[in-house]
Amino acid sequence: MEDFWYHNSSVSAPISLSQCGYESYHPKSSIRNYIVQQKWIFHYVLSGKGFLEVEAQHFELKEHDIFFFFQGQKVKYYTDKKEPWTLIWLGIQGDKTSEFLKETTLLNTHTVSLTKNMNKKIKNILLKIVCENRELIDEPETLKELRNIASIYNFLYYIKKAFLAPSLITNKPTQVNIIDYINNHYMNDISPKKIAQYFNISYSQLYK
Repeated sequence: MEDFWYHNSSVSAPISLSQCGYESYHPKSSIRNYIVQQKWIFHYVLSGKGFLEVEAQHFELKEHDIFFFFQGQKVKYYTDKKEPWTLIWLGIQGDKTSEFLKETTLLNTHTVSLTKNMNKKIKNILLKIVCENRELIDEPETLKELRNIASIYNFLYYIKKAFLAPSLITNKPTQVNIIDYINNHYMNDISPKKIAQYFNISYSQLYK
């Protein structure tokens, strides 16, 4: 695949694609050194090796690794000269991006591991996004925006599935749920035992 970079300057949706690209580096490729402008930039190493420096941390990266950074962070990343890497990436913008990230475990890190199946899934989604934007470059903007939004939400679905915050994994009722139930059923024959059964929790959990 030839090097490619797509940039969308008209971001209007709550979450949307701001850029995507593919690049095969060579030993003399320039060092990327900048302050991140987008809400979130996500990279996947298709082959080779390279290095990332961000927030006084240094990472050595290889094939199938992923790395990312967030708006306002100063980043520096560059290829290994003996085994130059090939990267694929996307950038995400929109007011709801930060809200999405807060529901994951990604905010305090810059690299994470994926299962083999999930790694393949994410890789294929990224390749599809880049290939479609390259091949459909002349597509009307309204259609292009809809296609990219659909692709981004598909990508984010699998990211959240893999890195959902622990507090959101269970469906345990909150105190508000229980209080609402009591207020709505106080005229009936209710008891702590019945409340626990209704919410599928133990009797002891009801009093925590």
